Amino acid sequence: MILEEGIFSHLSGNAAVSALVASRIHPVTLPQSVTFPALSYRRISGQRVNHLAGSSGLQHPRIQMSAWSKTYSQAKNITENVRLSLEGFRGTMGTIQVDGVVFLGDHDLYEDETELYHIASDFEIWAHEPKP
Repeated sequence: MILEEGIFSHLSGNAAVSALVASRIHPVTLPQSVTFPALSYRRISGQRVNHLAGSSGLQHPRIQMSAWSKTYSQAKNITENVRLSLEGFRGTMGTIQVDGVVFLGDHDLYEDETELYHIASDFEIWAHEPKP
């Protein structure tokens, strides 16, 4: 399992998040026929901790979570529940051991073409890389 699959598992198993978006949690982009509200996630950067002997097996990528909705208040509500689910989390996401999650901030956007509110939240996730 990769970290992104662990994030999906964690968020889809969170009652507050799934009450808002059900299973509409997608990697990178939303499907053409998605029902709103929905959530997408993507890796913004992928940092790894190295030492003289090579990789330490610890990663701390920056992950962006994007809430999409036809209303601003619903997008904000999704964003807040995702933040509460992730910020400060320690434990396992799927089979990935997570040492900590840091909330880096969010920003509000509006997509004129689709008439959707989009709130992007960034997190740094300190996790152990899966063993090959």
